This record gives sequence, structure tokens and C-alpha cells, in this order.
Amino acid sequence: GGAIFGDSGCGAYYGGLLIIGLLKGRPIDNFVAEETDRFRSFEIGRALHKKFIDKYGTVICRDIMTKVYGRPFWIVDPDEYNKMEKAGGHNTVCPDIVGNGARWAVEVIFEENLLDELNELLKTTPPYMAKK
Repeated sequence: GGAIFGDSGCGAYYGGLLIIGLLKGRPIDNFVAEETDRFRSFEIGRALHKKFIDKYGTVICRDIMTKVYGRPFWIVDPDEYNKMEKAGGHNTVCPDIVGNGARWAVEVIFEENLLDELNELLKTTPPYMAKK
């Protein structure tokens, strides 16, 4: 959550929002247009948000840690990081949270009939990767 600080949103949540934004957000070449899918992306993002709230009560990393571990960890501190790892950390707990986030993002994509748009997106080359 937020470059391991844990004081911001869960990376799994933000990852899902990113793909939703790519699918239904404003296009870069018409960013100021009001008549775009951006309001639709807000609705879809709220559907993902609800799944996190239903399971964890929050989308904030430290609060998710509190829910699943019983306490947050300040994992930039090596001692705290080791304590988190001993409690399941990156072996079981974090992969479970990330797996849930990925599954929920896919569920939302299916529920909102965005699979065709996702497939089209996957066929494109991002501008930063295009050969010059």
C-alpha cells in the first residue's frame, strides 16, 4: 500500500481501478470532454470499491492489515517487516488480498460486459513501448 508505507490505498484496489480507467476512462486526446465514459468509470469503480468494503471494511492498506492481522505493520522498519512476514506476510496474507482484488476486478469487468474492450486493449501497444 503506497510503496510499502501502508498509509494509503491498497495496491490491489488501485490496480483494479487502473484497468477500469483504461477501459472506461477519458481518452488522452479528448481529456476535457464532458461527454465521455468517465462517469461510467466512476460507477464501475464504485462496484470494485464495494467488494473491498464488503470484505475488509476499507480500501486503506493499514486498515486492511488491521482487519486480517489484528494490527497494522510499519513495514519500512525491518523489525516490523519481519513480524509481518512471520504472521503470513507475503507467503499467504498479501497474496490472498491481491488475489481477491484481481478476482474482483475481473468480476466487475465481466459484470459490466467489458471483456471485448479488455481484449481490444490487450491487442494494442502502449505509446511508451511503440518503436520510434
